Amino acid sequence: MSKKCSFIKTPDDLKAINKGLSKITTHGTETLNLFWNTDIKILPPQLKPASSMVIVYVCHIPYISLGTPYSEAGIIIPVLYNNESYNYMLDVVLSNNQDMAMLIGREILGFQKKLAEKITLHRNGDTVTVSVKRNGINFFNATAEIVTSNINTNNLTTNSSSINQPSISKGLTITCNFKYNCNRFLFNNIELQEYEQETILASTEKAIITDINLTPSLDNPWSELKVIEPLGAQYQITSESYEYPPTTLEKLYGPEYYKYLLGRYDSSQMGYPYRNFND
Repeated sequence: MSKKCSFIKTPDDLKAINKGLSKITTHGTETLNLFWNTDIKILPPQLKPASSMVIVYVCHIPYISLGTPYSEAGIIIPVLYNNESYNYMLDVVLSNNQDMAMLIGREILGFQKKLAEKITLHRNGDTVTVSVKRNGINFFNATAEIVTSNINTNNLTTNSSSINQPSISKGLTITCNFKYNCNRFLFNNIELQEYEQETILASTEKAIITDINLTPSLDNPWSELKVIEPLGAQYQITSESYEYPPTTLEKLYGPEYYKYLLGRYDSSQMGYPYRNFND
């Protein structure tokens, strides 16, 4: 018999909910990572690109300790902060059955998460195709071919290349409180925060990018990271865990940071007719 539940939560219910947020785990995640060189101009001033490389991932998560199965896609920029290496999460979208994962990830943990209309990840033999659609725009499509030739993707990996061995990576997000007051949007308590992700590889396969298409969208920055040089891809099955709460590295002050925060909301729905990170 399932536990009796109520919309009104008891103190014990709240303790259980908070305990569940301390560590989030996933298992059997199927991911296509794609790497290319680009011209990076959309970072907060504290962060410097570690190279000209960006990483796009598209994944399906069949098990997560907090929620139900879903798909996700995002952009990672390897950066340097105080001469230390981090992964900066620029943009993340989730399949549209995951409103709570989106809200928790964005409002509590600081990820730039939004809901997408459709995220696809399909493997047919050695061919892997992915796509991301949001607000009626299919703004990312790519195809990769699994290869057995000895191409070097070791410098592209987002985690350890050792099977069944845990690896730790450090990531950065910007958190804030979002308010609307006196006919303008306000972001309060802006903080640069660090989180840790542990990844265990079950399998990994090298791939080459055979096709990639980025379509402009007012509300997602993917097309602003144009492909100058495709570098390669990886098809992986992984398990991950995230320890929370994150650590605050720096408090950020001033409206100059607003342009890095508006991306978590649809500017086209708030009367913002264009997206320009350089103004």
